[in-house]
Amino acid sequence: MPRAMQVLEELGVPRRIVGFVVPTGYAFNLDGSTLYLSLALMFIAQATGRPMPWTDQLAAMLLLCHAGQQAETADEPSDGAALIDRIAMAAKQLY
Repeated sequence: MPRAMQVLEELGVPRRIVGFVVPTGYAFNLDGSTLYLSLALMFIAQATGRPMPWTDQLAAMLLLCHAGQQAETADEPSDGAALIDRIAMAAKQLY
């Protein structure tokens, strides 16, 4: 990670942005689960014709970051799946 940060700074990205974005991205995307969840969400929204205003996108981003982090730190793979299931059930009740 330090080498990636150094290269980004050499390419002209401000140090304050590199110092925030790279560690945050690393923490919330260790094995791609957050990226996968966000792409799956957008695919489902587009496939069903549901519009995603910025407020829904922001809420989804926060939930997916949390779900991805929980999936990463779960002792059992089913722990992360249970959290995602609870989030899906909560979203279903909202709509």
